[in-house]
Amino acid sequence: MERSVAGYLDRWSVRPGEALQVFVSSDAPGVYPVGIVRLFGCDSRCDPPTYAEEPAGFDCPEVLDVARHPTVAGSCVRVDCSRQPLAVPERVTLTLFLHVSTFLPHDAIVASVNADAVLIGIGADGHLFVECGGARVAASAPIRLQRWTFLACTIERANGTVELKSKTLAGTGSDEPGGPWLTQSGVLPAASSLAAIEDLHFGAAANGNARRGFTGKLEAPALHGGVTESDLDRLIVDASCAPVLPSTVAAWDFSRDIGSEVVSERIAGRSGETVQQPLRGVTGRLWNGSAFDWKHAPEHYGAIRFHVDDMADAGWPASLRLNIPENTPSGLYAVRVGAAADRAWMPFYVLPQKGTATSDIAFLAPTASYLAYANVIVPTVMPEHVAQMNLDGPTDRFLLSHPEFGFSLYETHPDGAGKAVSTWHRPIVNVAPCTVNWGFTADGDIIAWLKAIGQPVDMLTDDVLDREGAALLTPYRVVITGTHPEYWSLPMMNAVRGFLDRGGRLIYMGGNGFYWRVAFHPTLPGVMEIRRADDSTRGWRAEPGEYYNSFDGGLGGLWRHQGLPPQRLVGVGFAAQGFGGGRPYQRTGASHDPRVAFIFDGIDGDIIGDFGSHGGAAAGEEIDRADIVLGTPSHALVVASASGFNDAMLRAKEELLMTVPAGIADPDVRADMTFFETPSGGAVFSTGSISWGGSLAHNCYANSVARVTGNVLRRFLDPRPFPYPGSAL
Repeated sequence: MERSVAGYLDRWSVRPGEALQVFVSSDAPGVYPVGIVRLFGCDSRCDPPTYAEEPAGFDCPEVLDVARHPTVAGSCVRVDCSRQPLAVPERVTLTLFLHVSTFLPHDAIVASVNADAVLIGIGADGHLFVECGGARVAASAPIRLQRWTFLACTIERANGTVELKSKTLAGTGSDEPGGPWLTQSGVLPAASSLAAIEDLHFGAAANGNARRGFTGKLEAPALHGGVTESDLDRLIVDASCAPVLPSTVAAWDFSRDIGSEVVSERIAGRSGETVQQPLRGVTGRLWNGSAFDWKHAPEHYGAIRFHVDDMADAGWPASLRLNIPENTPSGLYAVRVGAAADRAWMPFYVLPQKGTATSDIAFLAPTASYLAYANVIVPTVMPEHVAQMNLDGPTDRFLLSHPEFGFSLYETHPDGAGKAVSTWHRPIVNVAPCTVNWGFTADGDIIAWLKAIGQPVDMLTDDVLDREGAALLTPYRVVITGTHPEYWSLPMMNAVRGFLDRGGRLIYMGGNGFYWRVAFHPTLPGVMEIRRADDSTRGWRAEPGEYYNSFDGGLGGLWRHQGLPPQRLVGVGFAAQGFGGGRPYQRTGASHDPRVAFIFDGIDGDIIGDFGSHGGAAAGEEIDRADIVLGTPSHALVVASASGFNDAMLRAKEELLMTVPAGIADPDVRADMTFFETPSGGAVFSTGSISWGGSLAHNCYANSVARVTGNVLRRFLDPRPFPYPGSAL
């Protein structure tokens, strides 16, 4: 049976006494069983399996009548004038600037008026057109790719005459003049009925037909009374973000309110809103390389970038309201709809009540990383990962059959631009137990270990840490990370630094952590943005001039390039990536220092972790190393290292100033297990490997990896301060 049911929640983080909205749809409508479970592990295919669940005991129906709900991707700007329609002059002209990098295999709607009564767009052949009442007037030649084009569409209401004019602008920094005016005229009788505008869309058809969505940039749309060609020339040379004429009726300025959903209008008070999170803070027609931060030169950032596959909110009606009982223990839970192969999982974390703790330990679930990898297509994006990651083929097939759900921040749009925004307001099929052994599922190995040793733990999440800051961590003595806490916002980084500064103890249980800077939307929970700037190991590169987030105005890219390498925070940082098998750790001479005797209590021999479900050993997939130059504290101890990886484990490219000949052994391709104390009596222990968590369950938790981790946790729970050796250095 192939999967047909999908679902999502309105949030991933909830507290007792609150409620969740559950959204479900199926390609095969019908009655489906429903269950709410608490998860204590997520992997059914590792050895031994860690997957474990128990009924949550929530009040919930046993079955749910599931309908099929359409999901329409594609971003736009929507201007709703229905309450106060905008009067249309007898001779009205719509103008705007547009820039496209590729022609789509269908009509791409640039603007639509009154529920698509009038459509202006680009055909699959690259020719501009205006359409009304089923008739069309099209330009005689295609627009030029990768160049800004000025478009003017004039309608004579008396007789339905239409004039479509366009002009290619001179390229930035080019001596080339702009192109000549290209004019096409015709008659569209139905256009004569356009007396008032009740709704206006830029970047998509109003009916939400994704097959007619737009991919490209738009800037400065405006409505005018009768204009001449001379007037149009004035608009082209005007160096403002929303140029106007004496006859201008409405003009929208995309350079204002960049961090919000608001699209400001300068004259008639008809502001609009963005739909499906098109990308803002992108270069416009005036950008010339003199400014790289949209906050410093907003006139250079007067464009919005739309994509036919943008997806921020599936928009389904709620199928179920789930009340979280007041006495619910903190933990990982899931709504499960369906059974066997036709089943949708919707996990969520129950946090303790705000300002309280039920344990001295918090597990910080890396929900920012889950968003970054949400709906990643591993076989196509990262084919070298396939053999090691225990892929769930039906999950990928289901996702590929529903591209409207939107993919991860590792894929690209049809024009080659990277996907910069991810949200949880849509089905995310790989954030579920028993799927790919990566991220969410791998983090379940840590939760399973804590359950196995009988250790109570509170669940916290990145998104709440971003929102509540250091106060969220204040009640805890120990914080444990997930296996791959890669994506971090500035409030999150500040909160963890504050936690360590006050004497907190941090167990970094992963690799490639604290790597990318991201930003959460200021008003829309569960919406996250990234700009992949600078050099890095990445799936795509941000466009020149577009390195700054629109959500918070911060510079995107690696924390390493912003003065906070992971080594400064946790002693180690990303060194290499490879999925050809793991390696065990070998103790170093520093492991015999009395300061770290507690770590190796009960450990026989020098080898740690020559087993595991993630590549056969405790070090692998993505690994971190210590580096004094990059900020590893001088008193830190590298107590064990894993090296000797095969040729599939390659150095992170941001570390290379020049290429290295093949076959040369790289001493910096290694995973360093590291420990250091902080001046306030706290400490940090870092494993330096994503694969570490996959070795915990080996031999039913009777193994060296579980022993080392348990030793560290017990000492970190001990309230005795760690003496700070740095004071003697």
